[in-house]
Amino acid sequence: MNTNAALPRVYWRLREVMAERGVPSVAALRRRLKDHYPFISEVQLGRVVGQLPERLNMALLIALCHALECTPNDLLHWGTCAPPLPTDKPARARKPPRELPPDEIARLKGPVFTVFALPPKEDAP
Repeated sequence: MNTNAALPRVYWRLREVMAERGVPSVAALRRRLKDHYPFISEVQLGRVVGQLPERLNMALLIALCHALECTPNDLLHWGTCAPPLPTDKPARARKPPRELPPDEIARLKGPVFTVFALPPKEDAP
């Protein structure tokens, strides 16, 4: 019996909080952080954004909260399953497929080869 499946764990929600706050990239987060925590490079910050850090400096956690105007509870979720993703974003509408004219379809298919019979060769005298 696998007892680890029911154990609670910590989920790192930094990427989701960034999206909710309109921060599109690590570089944009770095620009917001420079006043609060100027010691971190963009590469180090990319690692923090990408996955749950093994160790988290409290000064960095506070700076992230200030820069994103959130609380540690927004960044960390404790539970047995992942937190639900926000569903307030409308689904992106897809464009209907474009109808192609017949000559365009023929061009996309490639050249058309016509098979025809050659007239028989006449024997030379």
